[in-house]
Amino acid sequence: MEDYFDIKTSKINGQTVCMFGIFDGHGGSRAAEYLKERLFENLMKHPQFLTDTKTALSGTYQQTDEDFLDSERDTYRDDGSTASTAVLVGSHLYVANVGDSRTIISKAGKAIPLSEDHKPNRSDERKRIENAGGFIMWAGTWRVGGVLAMSRAFGNRMLKPFVVAEPEIQVNSTKIRNQAIKCKSHVSHKVQLSPFSIILAAVGGVLAMSRAFGNRMLKPFVVAEPEIQFVGQRGVTSGDLKTLLLCLPCIICTKLVDVNPATGELPSFSPVSHVLKWIYESILSLSFFYNNLFISQDQEIDEDLELLVLASDGLWDVVPNEDAVSLARTEEEPEAAARKLTETAFTRGSADNITCIVVRFHHNRANGASPQPG
Repeated sequence: MEDYFDIKTSKINGQTVCMFGIFDGHGGSRAAEYLKERLFENLMKHPQFLTDTKTALSGTYQQTDEDFLDSERDTYRDDGSTASTAVLVGSHLYVANVGDSRTIISKAGKAIPLSEDHKPNRSDERKRIENAGGFIMWAGTWRVGGVLAMSRAFGNRMLKPFVVAEPEIQVNSTKIRNQAIKCKSHVSHKVQLSPFSIILAAVGGVLAMSRAFGNRMLKPFVVAEPEIQFVGQRGVTSGDLKTLLLCLPCIICTKLVDVNPATGELPSFSPVSHVLKWIYESILSLSFFYNNLFISQDQEIDEDLELLVLASDGLWDVVPNEDAVSLARTEEEPEAAARKLTETAFTRGSADNITCIVVRFHHNRANGASPQPG
């Protein structure tokens, strides 16, 4: 068994904090066990935990990865682990992810992913790995250095700095039905309306995810550094300015528009058509439906938020996001919902460990949302 989970509730400076985490180990269980024991403890000790939670999450993920590698320095093991965590601070939900475990929410019955799996064949992850001097290759699936089937992880010393433990801490505005395009922010960002077509410009092998904790042999290609993104009405840009995500309400403008790569802000625009032409060279990915956007995070809690589901890939390999929400909503008790999801994954033939946390939110106008985990 290489899966671990952790649930913690604490009161810090009068603020109630709830933390949920799934840690799926590979190459051994030590990295996942270490994260269960240390990650949230380290996070609560971070001086900016309450004042700048995103910075605290990013710093804690990467420092915990370094600490784990130091603790294993004199061993012959090279364990690694994913980490998908959800942290509720006041009325905000922060989701940080490294690896291919996943977190989703249900809002008014709709499944909304709050993390994107770190796979080496993601164009942005592949480029990050190659820029760090690593490579990916096909060995049954795409793998970093021919070894690891994820691109980010804790541990995995031999894959550093290619497999990183830098989490993606992303932002989602679920009330705006968006089209979105993810592109690199070091170039000039321009978009142009096209009435009939979408044109996308051209833009090792053991690990099948591109970021993970540990994985010593694949560092620096597999890193534990998170991707942190900030949201606005019209644009999202990553904290390190490596990528830019434009969230556009359905349609944009009738002429070329410059996007500020530092803020992601667009000038005013007028809706015209439902089809866009994107004419720059660094497009990474495209999404058309607001509830399918891979972005998420810093999620404002409102009365539409019903469920939070965190699980290892043993669930997601055979249970789509929409199925997970539909199944979980049939159970009033979160523990029963988590059990139903794991049993469903097993009956559908999942060949991996299956670990799942379900949190149900009970809304009270006077007291706000009250999470009930299971």
